[in-house]
Amino acid sequence: MSGNISQNFLVSSATGRVGNVEDALREGVDVNYRRVGDGFTALIVASMRGHKDVVERLLKRGADMDIVDALGRTAVEVACRNGHADVVAQLLRAGSPAPPRIAALLNEARYGGGEGLSAKAAHTGAWIAAGAESNGHVAVEEALLMHLHRVAPNVFSDWTAAAPAYFAASGRRAAAAKDKQKKTTTIKMPDNFTETIGAATKEGGSGRRRSRRRRRKSRRRRYRRRRKSRRRRKSRRRRKSRRRRSR
Repeated sequence: MSGNISQNFLVSSATGRVGNVEDALREGVDVNYRRVGDGFTALIVASMRGHKDVVERLLKRGADMDIVDALGRTAVEVACRNGHADVVAQLLRAGSPAPPRIAALLNEARYGGGEGLSAKAAHTGAWIAAGAESNGHVAVEEALLMHLHRVAPNVFSDWTAAAPAYFAASGRRAAAAKDKQKKTTTIKMPDNFTETIGAATKEGGSGRRRSRRRRRKSRRRRYRRRRKSRRRRKSRRRRKSRRRRSR
């Protein structure tokens, strides 16, 4: 398969063109084609851009979720970093390896010391791991906590099941804080503000009219300067032509 077709396959995956992706796969493009240099695959770029439909098609065609890019990141990790919670949940449900901190926490819960994690350690570790892997994206953090609850419900139980309510409340608080920041401070105008503006308008016309006059004057000046320069050029050409004739 030629390199151009494979490159177009990656571009279609990155831009979310599902039809082009399916056409390329029907033509025989390797679904796990890995670009030289950055190590990107179609699944990685689609996850990076949050194209859920493309990710679904690639998974149906057997895309490998364990492949890493040049920086050692899997598709689910780049989706976490870019805040695409739907793609994160989709990949984890399809059996993708969890991000490193989440995977380490699950291993510790299953095999750590033969006894696993205590409830308090599981609670603390899950919030820390999900927060670290989500790169500040609240929806991704929620998806990771739900994954922990789904995979190991005995260890990560009631408090993770209550995570959606917690995130809804925190989202409302964040929205309220944002609205408060957007509100501008009310400026108190002097009592004679209207009269002052009216007097200024009567004396010299509105500011808009004055600015129009200035623009007209500047246009006229530019036109005169151009006309003068044209005349000078013409006169120079005439003088040169006369000298040539006289010779």
